[in-house]
Amino acid sequence: MKDIDSVARSRFIRVAVWVFSITGFLGFFVGFSMYGKPGTGLAVGTVVGAVVSCITYFIIEMLGSSGINLLYGRRRPVWSEYEKYEGELHQARHQKTQKNYHKALVLVNGILKKAPNLPEPLYLKAQILVEGYRKQNEAKILLERILTVLPKRGETYHRWAQTLLDDINMGL
Repeated sequence: MKDIDSVARSRFIRVAVWVFSITGFLGFFVGFSMYGKPGTGLAVGTVVGAVVSCITYFIIEMLGSSGINLLYGRRRPVWSEYEKYEGELHQARHQKTQKNYHKALVLVNGILKKAPNLPEPLYLKAQILVEGYRKQNEAKILLERILTVLPKRGETYHRWAQTLLDDINMGL
C-alpha cells in the first residue's frame, strides 16, 4: 500500500536538499570569513541552510503548484495516442453497444479527425458501419487502412480487422 504523504515528503526532501546545499555552502564561507574557524563556518552554514530550506519549502507549499513550476519548470504530461482519446472511445463503444449507432459514429468521426490512422477508432467505425448501417464497402476501406497502418500480423487490431474483412467478404 502506498504511503499517502510520500509525494509531499519527497518534494520536501528535494527542496530541502537543493536549498540547503546552496545556502549551507554560502553560509559556511560567510561564517568562516567572519569567525576564521572552519567549525564555526560549518555551524553557521548548517543553521542558515536549514532555516532557509524550511522557509523556502513553506513558501512553495503556499504558492502551490505554481511555486513548484517556478522551481523545477513546467512539465507536460506525456500521453499516448490511445490515452488521449480513451474517454471518447469508451463513450463510442458504449453507444454502439446500446445500438445508438448515430451517436457512436459521431464520436468516432470526431476522434478520427484528430487522429486519422489510430487503429481502434478505425475498427470501431468499421463495426458501426457494418452493424448499424450495412455499409460493408465503406467498412472494407477502413479495415484495409488498418491492415496498412499495422502491417504486423501479431497486432491485435490487425488480426481483428483481417477477421472482420474476411467475414464481410464471405457475406456476413
